[in-house]
Amino acid sequence: MSMYQVVRRGVGALAVIGVMAACSSPTHVAGEPSAVGTPATSTSPAPGGTGQAPRVPAALPVQGILADPCTALASTQAGTIGLLVKGTPANLAAPACSWTSATSTSNEVFISPVPENKNGLSDTYTISANQKYKVFQPTTVDGYPGAYADPQDDRPNGTCTLWVGVTDQLAVMVEAQIGTGVNKSNPCPVAAKVGAAMIEHLKGAA
Repeated sequence: MSMYQVVRRGVGALAVIGVMAACSSPTHVAGEPSAVGTPATSTSPAPGGTGQAPRVPAALPVQGILADPCTALASTQAGTIGLLVKGTPANLAAPACSWTSATSTSNEVFISPVPENKNGLSDTYTISANQKYKVFQPTTVDGYPGAYADPQDDRPNGTCTLWVGVTDQLAVMVEAQIGTGVNKSNPCPVAAKVGAAMIEHLKGAA
């Protein structure tokens, strides 16, 4: 997958901004080794969500990731879950950072906080309902509310988009784009693993 394709896909996932503003764990989640287990989501598209998202158990410190999304993961965390330790700023519809798999440049993960959606994950619920998303499935990520939500279902092609509420006013997009390896057919647990690492890192920064 070319960088052009990756960036273009990320823009599609972040199209939600405009609407409101105008697994058993693997050792290496983004590379080719073991596949992660099934997350709290269906393998079939679910109808759009409605209503209010669950409240976060405790607001996490987000100033750092808003200023620089590449601070969403510690270098040691990235290495532990099979990513190159240094993230790279990405040119999406909102500030973002990408991490490439340590074993394959075809596998990449994006993290992007979306402050334009002032109601955090609840805006994802509302947008999904209004736009009749092909994928909408609530989940939890390390105790924090989340939802797999995407206007198109690209999971069979190795792409999964997860939204995680880190405060009641801010949701963060975590998108896995798996181009090769055993996780290509099941990319959502990769996004879940990275989302959990982000939560753990933010908890440590509290």
